[in-house]
Amino acid sequence: MQREELPSIVLEKLETLEKEFHERLSVLRLYKGKYYVYSYNSVKDKESGKSTYRVNYKGRITSGGEFESRKAHAEESVVVGENLPIKVNSTLAELRKQHTSVAVIPNAGAYHVYDTSFGVMPAYIGYIEQNGAFHPTDNHGPVEIQYTSEETRPVTSRSDMMLLKALSMNARMPLKRMGSFAGMGATAAFHRIKKLGSEFGIRYLAELDLDAMGYSEYICFIKFAEKMPSVEEITGVFSEEPSVQLVAMLSGEYDVMAYILARSNDEIATIIYNLRRSILKAYKAEWNVVPFKAFYGYIPLRDEFFDIIEEKSVWRRSKEEPRLPKEMIPYNEYVTLRELNTNGASEFSEIDRRYGLGKGASVYAYHILQEKYKYLKRITITMHKPPVRYNALMVANFLEYEKFINTRDNLMYNIIEDGELVNKYLLEGDLQAPYAGLFIATVQGSASLDSIKRGLERNVKGIEVKASVITDVVVGRFCYRVFDNMYSRQALALEHKGIKLGKKIEY
Repeated sequence: MQREELPSIVLEKLETLEKEFHERLSVLRLYKGKYYVYSYNSVKDKESGKSTYRVNYKGRITSGGEFESRKAHAEESVVVGENLPIKVNSTLAELRKQHTSVAVIPNAGAYHVYDTSFGVMPAYIGYIEQNGAFHPTDNHGPVEIQYTSEETRPVTSRSDMMLLKALSMNARMPLKRMGSFAGMGATAAFHRIKKLGSEFGIRYLAELDLDAMGYSEYICFIKFAEKMPSVEEITGVFSEEPSVQLVAMLSGEYDVMAYILARSNDEIATIIYNLRRSILKAYKAEWNVVPFKAFYGYIPLRDEFFDIIEEKSVWRRSKEEPRLPKEMIPYNEYVTLRELNTNGASEFSEIDRRYGLGKGASVYAYHILQEKYKYLKRITITMHKPPVRYNALMVANFLEYEKFINTRDNLMYNIIEDGELVNKYLLEGDLQAPYAGLFIATVQGSASLDSIKRGLERNVKGIEVKASVITDVVVGRFCYRVFDNMYSRQALALEHKGIKLGKKIEY
């Protein structure tokens, strides 16, 4: 169960238990008004060195918040292959082709199966009878044991989600390795990725490290007082400024939100001055420009931004400047970065040909950008046809800081909780003045903006959340993907506190 679905008294008890047990706990089922609590931990085989996961039953929480610890010999989990009937193991072998890590809880003659490879919490996928028959859960869609062909596989299967996650984390990895995450060969992965690309409008792009490039982030909020300019006027003004990477129209406290990059406060002041002295000067409005630091998510950079890079940061060897100056990059690295930002799947040989570079120059530049300059984090994806109903902006004001600090772990859990088909949040970070948290959430499936807002306020104390629907994006684009949250800053912070979250896949 998602944490925001739990009654407050049950959630509070769950959080208390986590502190007592020093591990992440999940409520995996509700039965006769009681909430059954589990943990899951890595188990390493001494001979093979391979790791799987054991889901451990801890006990149950009553609707009144009382904890009933498990009795001796109560339902316990088992690792695949240990003390299971032959037919059950045979069915599990087929399931493991789709789920890289599974754990089993025997109960009342059935074997309940959980996928522990995806996200922070294990996902229940169904149960197996003594005779090996598998019954998938209705909550997560059908989980088919065998496929007659690639054509019959559902787009939203777990194997598809693993492919989307692998593409999001390293879209240039070899197909054989990509397919291994989803339990299929290179050829099958190729065809499946092609179908996913068509279904979701997948495009490839570079994810860049703005800190390494020397840029700071700013959020500009605008509220027009009387008459509002047309969407065409707003689009025209902001699109002409290459420092602006995204502009969204809002329904709520503000009318416009802009995401802007600059090297200094002086530079952002000049940018805002130029924006305001455009045709927008005729409109009475309140402009708030706030320093912002993103801790989760990514806003793709517009191609126009690289005109600034070329003007200020690109070095070409000359008599006057024979050596590479500090904080500049060579031309080869620049054009490679710009091409990958536009199309992360570009062939390196084509980049070499297009810009007259030597053979293999762009491949070399690609590795230098990652290893030396640290400009390039990864080649990732974005979906032009995302399975999202709409997006929303939430600003969380920290009104009672002591209460917030005491429940800050819950905020990190909330951020890295899995979405249905894309990440729950597209962007999350801190606004500096006033100090507040900014969230851009995806509203998917049966969820609502109100449920997301209430879940945040219930789990994280001392905050007040103001929410606005994003009605349109007129400049730039969001990055819709399935980022592996085990690599997020939030997961890293929780792990530093000794909290076990789950398996970290090497991409």
